[in-house]
Amino acid sequence: MINRERLIRSFMEMVSISSPSFHERSFAEYLLEHLAPLGFEYSFDDAGQKIGGNCGNLLLRRPGTGKSSRPLFFNAHMDTVEPGYGIEPRLKNGFIVSSGKTVLGADDKAGIAATLEAVLSMVEDNEDIPPLEILFTVAEEQRLLGARNFDLSRLQADWGYALDCNGHIGCMITAAPAHNSYEVMIRGRAAHAGINPEDGLNAISLASQAINALQLGRLDEKTTANVGRIEGGVATNIVPERVIIYGELRCLDEARLETLTAETEEIFKSLSLQGAEVKFEWRKDYPSFYIPDTALPVELARRAALKLGLRPETVSSGGGSDANFFNRGGFQVVNLSTGMDCVHSTSERIKIDDLYLLTALVRQIMLEFESRAS
Repeated sequence: MINRERLIRSFMEMVSISSPSFHERSFAEYLLEHLAPLGFEYSFDDAGQKIGGNCGNLLLRRPGTGKSSRPLFFNAHMDTVEPGYGIEPRLKNGFIVSSGKTVLGADDKAGIAATLEAVLSMVEDNEDIPPLEILFTVAEEQRLLGARNFDLSRLQADWGYALDCNGHIGCMITAAPAHNSYEVMIRGRAAHAGINPEDGLNAISLASQAINALQLGRLDEKTTANVGRIEGGVATNIVPERVIIYGELRCLDEARLETLTAETEEIFKSLSLQGAEVKFEWRKDYPSFYIPDTALPVELARRAALKLGLRPETVSSGGGSDANFFNRGGFQVVNLSTGMDCVHSTSERIKIDDLYLLTALVRQIMLEFESRAS
C-alpha cells in the first residue's frame, strides 16, 4: 500500500533540491540514488549539451513482472521555474507550501514523487507490475526544450501519461494548442525631443499603432494572442529610434495559427509605409495535439479514476507540455492533473490529499494496464 508519510517526505526532499531549467543535474543524481532499489535501468541523452544545460533527459526502464509485454509510459519534468533556488517546503493546513520566497516545485516534482511511490508500493505489495518506460525531461519550462530534443525512436511504449497539469485529480488534458512566438524590431529615426522632434520617427508610437491593430486576449475558444514584453527608448529627451516587441499566438487549429501569424507579421510590416525599418521573426515552439475520449489511455485512466471514487474529466488546455511533442511523434500521451495549484508563483502549493490521490491513480492505472494482459 502507499506509504503516505514516505510520500510526503520524498516530495519535500525533492523540492528542496534546486533544479531550475538548465540546472537539473543535482536533482537527477538524487533520483538515481533512489531508483536502484526499484529495479530500473537508466540512461541520459545529450539534450543537455544541445540546449546548454548541465543534464540530459533521464530515461528509465523496468521489466514487468506480469503478463504485459508492451511497456506503459509515464513522463514528468525535472526542472522548475524561478525563483527556484533554496526552496523550503512546509506543511500548512493540509497543504505543502514554500516559504513564500520561492516557488514550491510541485510543478512538476509532484508527478515524479507520485510515480516513484506508486512503483515502490507495488514492489512492496508483490503486485504484478507492467513493463515501465519513464521519461523525466529537462527544460520543459523553456519551450519544452528537453522533449523537443529527445529522440522519440528510443521509446518502446505506444501510449501513456504525462503528469503535468493542474486541476482536480482525475482531470486529464486530451487537447492542447500549438504555440508560435515572435519578436519584432521596429527602427524609426532618433532626434532631439525638444529641438527637432519633427525630424524623428518615433518607434514607440509606431509600435503602439501596430499593437492597437492586433486582436489580443482570447480570440475564440481555440485561440489566444498576447504581447508580453516591449523594450525600447533611451531617454525622455530623445525621440526613440528602436523598439523590440515580444508576443505569442496559441491555437488548437494549426492552420489557423499559421494564418494569424502571417496576419500579425503583415500588421507590423505595414509600418514600413511610414518609413520604419521592420524585422519580424517567429518560431514554432510546439505543435498541438488531440486525443479522442474513446482512446485507450483515456479509457484506462477513466476506469482507474472511477475505481478510486474520483471524478474523471477530459478537458482542453491553453498551455503546452511535453505531451505536445510525444503526441506529434505518434504516441498517445494524456496529460494527467497532479493537483498542483498557483503554479509559477511564490504562492504555489499542493494539497497533501491530492498528492496521495495522484499516487493512487498512477498505481491503479498500472494495475488496470496489467489486467488487460491477464
